[in-house]
Amino acid sequence: MSEVIINTNYDIEQVLFNKFKDFMVKNSKFNPQVFPKAPKTLADFPTIVFKESSNIEDTRYKSLDRTQFVNQITDTIEIYTKDMVINGVRYASKTVMSELKYLVFDFFESIGATRVSCEPVEYSNYQVDRVVIIERYRQNNWNKMI
Repeated sequence: MSEVIINTNYDIEQVLFNKFKDFMVKNSKFNPQVFPKAPKTLADFPTIVFKESSNIEDTRYKSLDRTQFVNQITDTIEIYTKDMVINGVRYASKTVMSELKYLVFDFFESIGATRVSCEPVEYSNYQVDRVVIIERYRQNNWNKMI
């Protein structure tokens, strides 16, 4: 498990979101749109929503004088895909989903996170596939490392 220095401030969510977005856009051939919260409408595909869903204190790692502590952070990643055509080549939604899903796994593995779940979820538009991934990691307060 590698440790990553995130930042010296407490805005880990924004810093991690930026790193995640850069990674996904750089490594996917499907040019995903990555957002920190759900867009009002899903007009562009694929779309990825990355949000912090929980940030709690992990008391097992708190020092006796309470100056050092660890937060357990849970991120939820939602991926929305549909069939698409790129340069005349048709890609099934499941193919697009597979690439994006494994890129998400790679990103979180690289920071030492643990995958809690990865499940397909129904979406109101039957032409759109949706997967929800939940990742969990710890961040300490003394050097902001995961």
